[in-house]
Amino acid sequence: MQILEIDKRVKGDMETIWEILTDMKSFSETAPDIVRVEHLSGEALGMVKRIHHKSGRSWEEECKESETMHQYIEGRKWREVAMQIGRSAASEEFN
Repeated sequence: MQILEIDKRVKGDMETIWEILTDMKSFSETAPDIVRVEHLSGEALGMVKRIHHKSGRSWEEECKESETMHQYIEGRKWREVAMQIGRSAASEEFN
């Protein structure tokens, strides 16, 4: 299974950004190579959609993980704290 992870910083309020990221109907407006997205089944976790590319190819994607905006924010805070603790511990080892 291929996993694609992208980290990009954008300015805006969290609610608006979350709405844009989770609105699959607008993917073709925000991703220039995507012609359209079809919702095949399910919602959130387990949702299956077909992505149509401008090249004529298409593929299906299934949502294997799903978080609400608040779950994402809390998870990110904990990851950042864990990274800071890890950096501090690593710095102490070399001092």
